[in-house]
Amino acid sequence: MQNFFSEVGEELKQIIGDVRFVISEKKHSNTAALLFAKSSFSKVKPTAQESQKCGGKRCESCVTMTLPKKIQIIGLSFKLDYCLNCNTESAIYLARCKNCTDPIDINSNFYFGRTVTEVRTRLNGHREKFKMDRYDKSALSHHTFEKHFYKFKDKLLNYDIGIVKSVSPHALDRTEDYYIFETEADTKGLNRYKVAK
Repeated sequence: MQNFFSEVGEELKQIIGDVRFVISEKKHSNTAALLFAKSSFSKVKPTAQESQKCGGKRCESCVTMTLPKKIQIIGLSFKLDYCLNCNTESAIYLARCKNCTDPIDINSNFYFGRTVTEVRTRLNGHREKFKMDRYDKSALSHHTFEKHFYKFKDKLLNYDIGIVKSVSPHALDRTEDYYIFETEADTKGLNRYKVAK
């Protein structure tokens, strides 16, 4: 470009007047481009769906993703994010026992959990604990074993499950603690079960 302007510069000045030509080169991306290209601003936000089912042919979790978008737990209202599904990673999920129908039990049949991996992978982990020698390794299987043994073989079909929200992996523990604290899930809900390691 510099050669071009040095060759035709005088002619251009005659055509457009006495102006100064400046050439700049972009050697590095500007800071804003670097920041926004890797941020959530540049990501396509998923749209809300009718359910939180991923629709995968082999997904065993879809059948349990049945919690409504708005739900009440011990008088507190929660709204599930229907942009999320079984494939969502780094999420807080909620499970409610379908078998607890007694008015006394209805406010103590919920469980908040978290997962760094896909929600369905975490739910597969819970599902694997529905065995006689492993039931005490998951709060969900422990509750079903203790309160609804006749339904133990149904595994996670005993629960309505939904994804509350997705957060960064660094914020998972803090966010799960928030929901457990707000609902007293560790004393009133199924998070009270101390699972074996």
